[in-house]
Amino acid sequence: MKSLYIVVLSAVLLCNCTSAHGPPYAPVRLAPACAQKGVQLTIIGDSLARGWGASAPENTFASLVYAAIRRKRPNTTMRNLGRPGATTDEIARIEVPHIRADACSLVVIIAGANDVQKLYTPHHFGVSYAKLLQKVRVLSPKGAVVVLGLPDVSLSPRIPWLLRPVESRLSKDANTSIAAAARDNGAAFVPLYALSHNESYRAKSLLSGDGIHPNDEGYRIMADTALPSIMMVLQAP
Repeated sequence: MKSLYIVVLSAVLLCNCTSAHGPPYAPVRLAPACAQKGVQLTIIGDSLARGWGASAPENTFASLVYAAIRRKRPNTTMRNLGRPGATTDEIARIEVPHIRADACSLVVIIAGANDVQKLYTPHHFGVSYAKLLQKVRVLSPKGAVVVLGLPDVSLSPRIPWLLRPVESRLSKDANTSIAAAARDNGAAFVPLYALSHNESYRAKSLLSGDGIHPNDEGYRIMADTALPSIMMVLQAP
């Protein structure tokens, strides 16, 4: 029965149900006063936001980004609300209400991998992610938001071979939805799908022992990829 579901879902995905749209846009940047006041950094998302797979807390994506921002903005504070296993709907419902947003707020979002693992359709994910970003923007209309796209989840050696084409396509379509939601809500988008393919030749060396989450080097690459966009939104326009 599950094999039949996978075949049907594959046919749906091949219709190319999601697509990029719209012209280039300018993400919201923080006001000049935030350079002195300090940045209120909030990380929301799933186990990648929390840092599962890292050898120590200081080697997680959140800690690496926090340390880099503090070198530029010493008064920065951070809260990590990430919940392992959380889907986009759960992040919007459980984590977003705890964001303490103000004009110097920076929210970084890492979400979507669990939606792919649950084989949520592109339409379901697109609607969920748009609602997530809309809720964040309502709470923080003048704050900066940076969203990370998804790597190709199917590259994990733990994914069964029958599911790999499906999860690869779901990952790609999810990135299209994330980019569109970012554009519509003044957020900066950090693409990771192509990067994961560029690094696929050494994928096993970038994963922790569970074969799913990044190790220290994997998180370092994620942080290095995201930091240019993060630093850009910290600069006044």
